[in-house]
Amino acid sequence: MLSSPHANVSGVLRKPPAPSSFLLLLQQRVPSSHCAYPPSLVHNSSSLCPHLRTLFAAERNLQIEKHHREQFKHKHASPFVIVASKEGEDADVLEGTGSQEVVRFSQRSHISNDAEISGCLDQETSPKESSADSNLKVSKRLRPAAADDTAASAVMEVRVAIDIALTAAGTAREQARIAEAILVEHPGLLQKLSKGEKKLLSLKESLLSAVYHLEVANAAIENLHREIEAAKDLTKADELHIPAADASVHKVQFATYELENSSRHAPEVRMNAAAVRGVSAQVASNAQLEALQAANSDHKSDEERAKVIGGGRLGLLLEKESRRQDLLANGLRRETPEWMKRRLMLGQQGLPPRTSLLSSADVEAMLPLELPSPKDVWSIASAKVKDDMYTAQAAEKQALDLQRKVLQQALERKTAKKWVKDPEAAEGKLASGTGTGREIVFQGFNWESWRRDWWLELAPKAADLSQCGITTVWLPPPTHSVAPQGYMPGDLYNMNSAYGTEDELKQCITEMHNHNILVLGDVVLNHRCAQKQDANGVWNVFGGKLDWGPEAIVKDDPNFQGRGNPSSGDFFHAAPNIDHSQAFVRKDIKEWMKWLRNDFQFDGWRLDFVRGFWGGYIKEYIEATKPAFAIGEYWDSLAYEGGKVCYNQDSHRQRIIDWINAAGGTSSAFDVTTKGILHSALHGEFWRLIDPTGKPPGVMGWWPSRAVTFLENHDTGSTQGHWPFPRDKIMMGYAYILTHPGTPVIFYDHFYDFGLHTQIAELIAVRTRTGVHCRSPVKIFQANFEGYVAKVGEGLVMKIGDLDWNPSKQNNLKGSWKRCVDRDGYKVWERK
Repeated sequence: MLSSPHANVSGVLRKPPAPSSFLLLLQQRVPSSHCAYPPSLVHNSSSLCPHLRTLFAAERNLQIEKHHREQFKHKHASPFVIVASKEGEDADVLEGTGSQEVVRFSQRSHISNDAEISGCLDQETSPKESSADSNLKVSKRLRPAAADDTAASAVMEVRVAIDIALTAAGTAREQARIAEAILVEHPGLLQKLSKGEKKLLSLKESLLSAVYHLEVANAAIENLHREIEAAKDLTKADELHIPAADASVHKVQFATYELENSSRHAPEVRMNAAAVRGVSAQVASNAQLEALQAANSDHKSDEERAKVIGGGRLGLLLEKESRRQDLLANGLRRETPEWMKRRLMLGQQGLPPRTSLLSSADVEAMLPLELPSPKDVWSIASAKVKDDMYTAQAAEKQALDLQRKVLQQALERKTAKKWVKDPEAAEGKLASGTGTGREIVFQGFNWESWRRDWWLELAPKAADLSQCGITTVWLPPPTHSVAPQGYMPGDLYNMNSAYGTEDELKQCITEMHNHNILVLGDVVLNHRCAQKQDANGVWNVFGGKLDWGPEAIVKDDPNFQGRGNPSSGDFFHAAPNIDHSQAFVRKDIKEWMKWLRNDFQFDGWRLDFVRGFWGGYIKEYIEATKPAFAIGEYWDSLAYEGGKVCYNQDSHRQRIIDWINAAGGTSSAFDVTTKGILHSALHGEFWRLIDPTGKPPGVMGWWPSRAVTFLENHDTGSTQGHWPFPRDKIMMGYAYILTHPGTPVIFYDHFYDFGLHTQIAELIAVRTRTGVHCRSPVKIFQANFEGYVAKVGEGLVMKIGDLDWNPSKQNNLKGSWKRCVDRDGYKVWERK
């Protein structure tokens, strides 16, 4: 038999046979698109591995056996004859064995074939036939039988392999069905698996990143170690140089010490040396003097004298006999310095002779002065002015300034009373438009009130205002206006405005009067919008009943080419500034204001932008209309320093009082000074609320009956917000103005929109009960960083701020007091 199934007869190894097409078909991966099972089960064939291994082994044995038979067929010189094995024996063996049994079956078949071949040789061979013929006959006889045996064996092996594969396929199908049921029952399993794989990948990336950072950190640590080692080496080297450095330092210190000692004793050494030099010089001088005297004696000859003197320092001085005699008579003098020697030598030189020539300056002084004649000299008096545009403008401005000066002087002469230090003392002599002094004014609108039917909306509030103690309501401008807010009036006799119709206005005023509330009309007298253009295209021709022309506009208006007189105040640049110096203008305005008083029952005026014209005209208008109350808006900027309000605002309140005085005291004015000071004082600077004389710092402190105090209005607050009062300090501000003299004004937004109705009404009630009015005296007890305390009149004490104070702590406060208002930031007491 052959020792190896892969060896040929000659013993040379041959390449094993290739696997059959059936085995290759089993080894191929089935595409997922043609498979009824999930792709994961098709690719993951771990459950089929045991059966496939059995099938592969059987196929392998079959290929080996086939190869062996083919090799055996080529042995023509074989001494034995092959006989076919029994089919039943092979089937029994194949059916009951696995891969190992198949190998043993192959071996047994070879042994039995050898035995059968031996028997055939004994029966079929005759002595007469040769050995070659016998082999040929046997080969021919057994060749078909061997082929049949081989085919039958292959068929049986393939059949067994197919059965095993079908069994494995059934098992795989069952496992796939179970897996499919599991996936249907748990649909999120694959998603969780994929998430887990993603998380695993993320963790792997994080691990790789951590490993990278760890390597970077290790490299940095190694660098640090190297740097530390280098630093240690440098330290060791420095330690080796320390002894030498210490020795050098000691040497330097010692040298410094020696230098300091030497410098300390240097003055003494120099003085001693100088003394020694002086003594030695004196000795030398004495010796030379003695030698000179000895040389001058009678018993010595001239040669001896020259011998003695020639070597001394006196050679220079003994050139002349007089010097020598002087030296002998007066003794040795000090040594002549070099500078003196040089001066002596120069002095001995002869001076140059005097000359009789004159200098050029002397010659010019002797000549007569020739001056130009007056005709040749330019004189400004005789110069002719150029006739050009600039000269005309300068002349016009000069004439305008002269007219303004003359007009101002005339207006000052018409003023009823000059300003006095205490205006309240002389108030009884003045015609007053300030009412009873107990007015509490309510501004009945804001900047956006024109968007609603305001006259109809405000009228129903009359009952509430009266019940809360309001005595006067200030209404917005009632006339037709270019701007809906009313402050750009056009036709003054047209009372249909953005706030409502003429009839609605009358109804609103009537409702206020029914509840004993006075009504102030907001009249704009400084400017007026024109309805037509002149020949130059300038809007300076008015329409309506008061159809004025450019002569009603001041001539120095920068925008509207007026032909009136110069302005007596500031300019309002958005509209033509009216010239109140014109008699026809004042006449028309007075008639219009009387019409408002009589036909609409207005009780008083709020006068807009009174800075634009002289206050004396206001006096004329008030005297003609006899209002119960009038307020002028004189608003200019306070004094600031470093971005903060100055403590001293006397100049600011003085300007307001000057305007009131120009109006003859017939009108009050808004106390803008007090508003500006309250802005800063209520932020921990309550010391601002007292002036150096112990009075309130605003107009209230100088002329309280003409001071109208307020916190906000439609310009400073509302939607314009030009100068809003601090939102968190509003009630502290009202606690101040509603308990102090002057006439307080309450803003519509605060009373109805800010939710402060109850608190404000509470303070109004206290003011009314305690009898505080516009002239009530004020005694300030405290005004510092912590708070402000004052007694107003005889029945009210108030405090604002966090100051720890009550009436019992004030020694000079008489009477019994009870707390009537106790709010955050302010408190009020009234006398029991």
